[in-house]
Amino acid sequence: MVPRHLTLAAVALLVALFAGVAMAETYEVQMTTENFEPRFIPADLAIRPGDTVRWTNTDPFLDHSTVSGTGSADPAAGSHWNSGILTIGEYFEHTFEEAGDYEYFSLPHEVEGMFGVVRVSSSTSVGGSGVQSSTWGKIKKNFSLILPKE
Repeated sequence: MVPRHLTLAAVALLVALFAGVAMAETYEVQMTTENFEPRFIPADLAIRPGDTVRWTNTDPFLDHSTVSGTGSADPAAGSHWNSGILTIGEYFEHTFEEAGDYEYFSLPHEVEGMFGVVRVSSSTSVGGSGVQSSTWGKIKKNFSLILPKE
């Protein structure tokens, strides 16, 4: 039989070893329409390395996609991920292993300004702080405001 003080010491050691280790989580992003405009909700998401983002099309009217990059003119568009077209109820997941800011867009709706960003950081806080799109994203969004809608 193991003495009680040794059992408590072993438990305390395990707690100390794993105190800084966080379990990977899966975060949900909806692809939908808000106020008649296609959007990612949330459009700005902060996570930790090892976490997964699941984009789900919850829009009963439009098909969507999630593609890494700042837009279709970005030479690196789709280099990290490309979901292809997703219909209602379909989803796509991507696990982020390295810290950094990962901008993305919906290919069918980039002209309408459907952009987002995943901020991957080892810091202890996660959450969102408002999208800060690239210059290319801002230019395309402004064009969507002045171009006639069908």
